[in-house]
Amino acid sequence: LVSFTNYKNMKFSLLILSVGLIASNLSLAQDESKRKLYYGNLLFTEGNYEEALEYYEDAVSYSPLNFKANYNLANTYHRLNNHKQAIETYEKIVNLGPTSFDKSKVYHNMGNSHMMLQDLDKAIESYKSSLRLNPSDEETRYNLAYALFLKKEQDKQDNENPENGGDNSNDNG
Repeated sequence: LVSFTNYKNMKFSLLILSVGLIASNLSLAQDESKRKLYYGNLLFTEGNYEEALEYYEDAVSYSPLNFKANYNLANTYHRLNNHKQAIETYEKIVNLGPTSFDKSKVYHNMGNSHMMLQDLDKAIESYKSSLRLNPSDEETRYNLAYALFLKKEQDKQDNENPENGGDNSNDNG
């Protein structure tokens, strides 16, 4: 028969062993995520975005809350002209950014993806959000000014062609 004290010690030992195994598995997953991120970065730098994408997706699967892996994944979607997926990923991770600077870069890049989709209103909002977090970012300031200029031109054309509902198509030919 096992005494109560021995049973209690055995239960405690099993608990410690379980915690150790969980910590070990988490550590292995983090190591694997870092390895995948490293190889993804090498491929991205070489311009091999398709393969980099696979490594970043793997890195995220091992560590879903890893900001760098998700950020690089979103940037890769952008480079592959999959702007909708890039935006979804940026939106998912903006609050994972460890600093205001990181969050501002997410909003900046989200604005760039919205620009590529010609969604000027959302691009403008993304650039404004970026500048609120990093007011000294001149590249974002330029992109915002350009998006505002395009929006003004678009509004001007819409007002000149109200019968077309803002459509610039020509019915003469």
